[in-house]
Amino acid sequence: GWEPMEIAAPDAPKVKIMDQVKAGARAAGARSWSYAKGFAAFGALYAGSECVVEKVRAKHDIANSAYAGCFTGGVMARAGGPS
Repeated sequence: GWEPMEIAAPDAPKVKIMDQVKAGARAAGARSWSYAKGFAAFGALYAGSECVVEKVRAKHDIANSAYAGCFTGGVMARAGGPS
């Protein structure tokens, strides 16, 4: 890719600024969609596990959030764990 301090070769084709802006916006949109999907999965897993924990414990207190957070973190981190 093009770096801000990179000097283009004299015979390189000229790229219009609007084309660069559009390409950057497309790339940012793709990254944003990826982040949104990950955040939705995390939120759904946390909310679901908190409901299950509350149902099992038959209590409504802060410990439910802690247990749900530990469970969610463990599930989300399983792919990056020790090999």
